[in-house]
Amino acid sequence: MILSASVVLPITSPPVYEAGILVQDDQIVEIDSTERLLKRFPREKHLHLEDCALLPGLVNLHSHLEYSFFGDICRPTAFLPWLQRLIKRSGSFSDDDWVESARFGARKMLQAGITCVADITRTGAGAVALKETGLRGMSYLELVGVGSSDVSQEIERFENKLVGLSSLMGEGLIQMGVSPHSIYTLSEEALRAVRELVDQNEYPVTIHLAETAHENELVRCGSGPFRVFSKRFGLPFTKELDKFHSVAEYLDDLGLLNERTLVAHCVHLSDEDLKLLKEAKVTIVTCPTSNQMLRVGQAPVDEFLRWEIPFGVGTDSLASNPGFDLFSEVRKSLKPIQVNEGNSFDFGLGLRMLTLEGAKILKFDNLIGSLEKGKKADIIAVKLPSISSDLPASARRWTSASSVEPQAGGQNLSRELYSKASSEGVKMVMVNGRIVMGKP
Repeated sequence: MILSASVVLPITSPPVYEAGILVQDDQIVEIDSTERLLKRFPREKHLHLEDCALLPGLVNLHSHLEYSFFGDICRPTAFLPWLQRLIKRSGSFSDDDWVESARFGARKMLQAGITCVADITRTGAGAVALKETGLRGMSYLELVGVGSSDVSQEIERFENKLVGLSSLMGEGLIQMGVSPHSIYTLSEEALRAVRELVDQNEYPVTIHLAETAHENELVRCGSGPFRVFSKRFGLPFTKELDKFHSVAEYLDDLGLLNERTLVAHCVHLSDEDLKLLKEAKVTIVTCPTSNQMLRVGQAPVDEFLRWEIPFGVGTDSLASNPGFDLFSEVRKSLKPIQVNEGNSFDFGLGLRMLTLEGAKILKFDNLIGSLEKGKKADIIAVKLPSISSDLPASARRWTSASSVEPQAGGQNLSRELYSKASSEGVKMVMVNGRIVMGKP
């Protein structure tokens, strides 16, 4: 099949205008002008997407698809009351409810141009939904609510479930990982047991870290709202817990921070924490809309850049975010940097974070993240922003086949897509060479 559009944006090379992509089976075979592709491959099916840009599929680095039916609790509120509502709501869900909720979220993600996701699943329903809907990604089985007693039995059950899901996923588009939820929902003994499990099997890990200031209060002082919260669920902490200065220091002491670890949120970090995360070679995902909704603050992305810690963006769940618009997420995440840098801001950074940088964080960049010959055909078509009517007629089009910058008088493609693109503008989604949304 040949997909063609007004412009192809490979990410790793300059845009190609009036161009197309030859896809055979699950791979990208060629990128060239539409005219040349049609002449060379006249028997291939051809789908033209008018006034669109073809981009790599978007990578969502943090979600909980199982909570996609929880939109009724998605409203501005403090974190702990929201979490208590989430727990109460979860108690009314059956196994079938979890699967349907995850399926609903997976379909919504595809419609938003997300082709790869790092999803956390407590019940396993998220992994099932990913496989059924054709999304690519990491499915992290979540361990939560394990105290100091019966840790070995809980870990054995957890490992058996993980092995079963891995077998179910097979050699397809989904890889399994492990997600110890947080320091306030797992005892030290449980966290150490998880560390042993992931070290033995080299599982990828994701964990919530410093989403709220209360987490650091817990490890520094052994007090605060999370101390009370964790006691309610039978999660006693060791007496030595308050010897640590931060969540990051505590998790590092447990051996859970390394190059296989993706830490989520990271709102409340000190310079010492950033130095530790840098040395541990972890990666970070920010969730600006969710953080704003739950009033926990915003991640210091300018510091992530300063410390050269790889980071990307995620949506979190529909319980704390009204949608899956990754274009909006990256704009919110990078806004402080854009304000500081002004005219020198690199608009291409946002597009790279949504695609190639996200793929690198999941270690999928040999497969996806850019449009290149030999890579998997995860491709989306996004409606191009309208050209300003104030420009001269000769400039009211996307031009130039050799540079990110169009010819004199034109507009900066990266700037326009970064500034104006949205999930509503996604017109076609292809995953692994198969069109899953948009024109057949």
